[in-house]
Amino acid sequence: MPDISQIPPLSPSTPSGAATVDVVIPVRNGEQTISAALASVFAQTRPPNRIIVVDDGSTDGTRNILGAVGDRVEIIATEPRGVSHARNVGVAAASADFIAFLDADDRWRADKLRRQLDIFAGDPRVGVVYCATALARPNGAARRVERPKLKGRIFNGLLGGGQAGNSSSVMFRRELVARTGCYDEALSHGEDFDFFLRLARVCEFDFAPEVLVDVVENPGSVSRRKTNPDELAASIAQVASILRKYADGKPSFVWAQIFRRQMLRAVVSRGLGWRGLLQTRERLRAISPRTARSIWPGHASFFFLTALEVAAFGGKRGLEQITARLSPTRVDGE
Repeated sequence: MPDISQIPPLSPSTPSGAATVDVVIPVRNGEQTISAALASVFAQTRPPNRIIVVDDGSTDGTRNILGAVGDRVEIIATEPRGVSHARNVGVAAASADFIAFLDADDRWRADKLRRQLDIFAGDPRVGVVYCATALARPNGAARRVERPKLKGRIFNGLLGGGQAGNSSSVMFRRELVARTGCYDEALSHGEDFDFFLRLARVCEFDFAPEVLVDVVENPGSVSRRKTNPDELAASIAQVASILRKYADGKPSFVWAQIFRRQMLRAVVSRGLGWRGLLQTRERLRAISPRTARSIWPGHASFFFLTALEVAAFGGKRGLEQITARLSPTRVDGE
């Protein structure tokens, strides 16, 4: 764990007239990871103007670690109300032109802020810039890299199953929040997806193609918990409500196709096999029977329609690759 008390202070603020950027870090019980996250911010080749850490009711040693940083970090303590509330508190406190989130168990590479600000400077129509993300297991072993693809007006692409990074990879214009609102605190799953859809309705997205964020899938992280079929089914049920909200009157069969694609992507990206897909479907039927019936009217249609979505990922080659990843592999808890 880096000794953040020994890291030099941030450089002075950027010259007058230059773009400014504030970093918002939500944390709860992050004593094992917050030092590395902060060290990655301190190491930026283009330092932020402010670093705002929102402590969402930590009960471990997080506050002691933050106290050792001194005035390089602004700390806001709140009652434990969840990560969306913590991000919203940080956004409300920010004052810069741009805001970048960093989760307390993730890390940035040194050029992250500089590269994204350069892209913003090249096109005033762009409201959000994200980047490629490397995902690693807790032991440091690489799992995969998520490469950016969507740019421009990406609302339909997001709705149809595309991705625009994650909370630690995006930077956005602060002025947009007045038009879109920030995170929906009623959501316990899919909150990034919901926020990104609202942003995509009002601005263009762009990306830096290189990996600028490292996401370590620690045992308690959201991405790890959702490899459990129960957690994944709960997530999918809430994402279904988000999709319905933004479907804009699309026919039910179109909505169902969008949802199947989202679910398949979620299952594949988490390394679950066919058994995991079946278990997730059963959990979903228990949580939200209406959603399950609208997606798969019967058992035979489950396999047939899922096969169609697998093929849609990239023709024969995509079918072979994804079918291989959907072979009967592990299911967490077995």
